[in-house]
Amino acid sequence: MFLFLSSILVITILVILGFVSSPTKYFKTKEGKGVLVGIVAVLGVSIALVLIFPSKAQADEYKYLSSAELFVGLDNTRKISPMCTTGVNSDKLTSNVGLKASIISTAVSSVNLKYTHHSCAVNPDNKSYDALG
Repeated sequence: MFLFLSSILVITILVILGFVSSPTKYFKTKEGKGVLVGIVAVLGVSIALVLIFPSKAQADEYKYLSSAELFVGLDNTRKISPMCTTGVNSDKLTSNVGLKASIISTAVSSVNLKYTHHSCAVNPDNKSYDALG
């Protein structure tokens, strides 16, 4: 806990010295006093949270973008594909492509994003289908 609090204070001091040209003059101005109040408030809240919450609190481990699936396919329908206009090339061949990605996950749950697209493979599209879920 002491290491965390001292790290916050050291980082704050280094940022002030590195990014404020004349700290003593600046923090005496009206604008500087407002900034100083914000810095002190953030430090105060950080210290309070460290002291209030137990140090052995547990939380789930979050994994971001841990897996992804990409699929590409061709379907050959018996009759004209609903995605195709009739034309020179094959009007039975439908293409589909999609992506499923795990956005965030824990040991017991996950949030996934899925996108699919269906269209005519080699002819102009009559219809296309996009889904996001």
